[in-house]
Amino acid sequence: TKTVNVTNNKAPQAKIIADEVYCVSNEISFDITTEDDSVINFLWEFGDGASSSMRTPKHIYKSAGNYEISLNIESEASCSNVIQKSVSIYEEPEPGFHTNKNTYCSFEEISFINTTAGEYGEIVEWSWDFNGEGNSKEKNPKFAFETVGIKNVKLTVKVLGCEQILEKELNIISGPAVAFSYDNTCLGAEVRFSDRTHGVGIVSYQWDFGNGEMSKAQNPSTVYSTGGIYKVGLKVKNENGCENFLEQEIVIYDQIIEDVFVHQVIENVPFMPELSFIDNQQFEIASYLWRLGEEVSDEANPIFTLANSGDHKLNVKLETISGCVFTYDKEIFVEEAVSPTTLFLVAQEICQEENLLISNQ
Repeated sequence: TKTVNVTNNKAPQAKIIADEVYCVSNEISFDITTEDDSVINFLWEFGDGASSSMRTPKHIYKSAGNYEISLNIESEASCSNVIQKSVSIYEEPEPGFHTNKNTYCSFEEISFINTTAGEYGEIVEWSWDFNGEGNSKEKNPKFAFETVGIKNVKLTVKVLGCEQILEKELNIISGPAVAFSYDNTCLGAEVRFSDRTHGVGIVSYQWDFGNGEMSKAQNPSTVYSTGGIYKVGLKVKNENGCENFLEQEIVIYDQIIEDVFVHQVIENVPFMPELSFIDNQQFEIASYLWRLGEEVSDEANPIFTLANSGDHKLNVKLETISGCVFTYDKEIFVEEAVSPTTLFLVAQEICQEENLLISNQ
């Protein structure tokens, strides 16, 4: 059994001020926060053999690792306390990257594969500069140069203030700028594709229409037998050996009309049907043809009046500027008109020049 004598003096309390993660070569400034004004002595142990007796020392770790910092503080009354804190030190980044190609063509998407060593998680920042023609913050970006020549690609890697840069040059030769258009998306009709590629020395075209059909023609056509979304791809090759590809989605509609909306329809009261289109798309309509009983209209927003109550069939036929024809039938119910019953109150007797008050009931 041993006896410990506890004095009335209180040991100083403090907290180390420092981040938990740093990079090798970072100069770390340490400080403390304390409400004890009586602290007079400080002894820092940085976990790598170095120490300091300053209140706010600075220290640089020479190698990566996890370090346990210990601070011994002493008050005027010779009371002491030990505060500890852990810090992690990371290696300076060593940027590295390569590409998925040996020959580089303009308008060709190049994949840049980042080979920077180390796992830094969210504390790393990637910054790519593609010869001033574009940039990216992604780890493994893709980029297409639109002009030929020697291009400087720069990767900057920053970890907690430590920044390293790697630059490489790529020689970009002329490649085709692939583009195409098409004239309509009618179901069962011929869809004509037009090559809009820019570039010289084109030697081949390869089309994939997404419906199982292909073509090597420059301006081909195809027919889609079912509606839906199709991915159409065009691959163009030039005499330099550059082969670029473009894919677009086209929609073949078997119907563009989603519904025909009518408000309450009452016999002998004019009403106007309203069209709504699938996917809320705006189609360029060349002509309208509405039929409702004996009434026919070619207006975009017709007004009809029905004299007989009951069920009626409304039909609309649309033709787009590309020649696609769509029809839609709508059953509407016409309510029987009911004459309103009038009811109002008025005084039974009034004087001359007296205002007559009428109350509608």
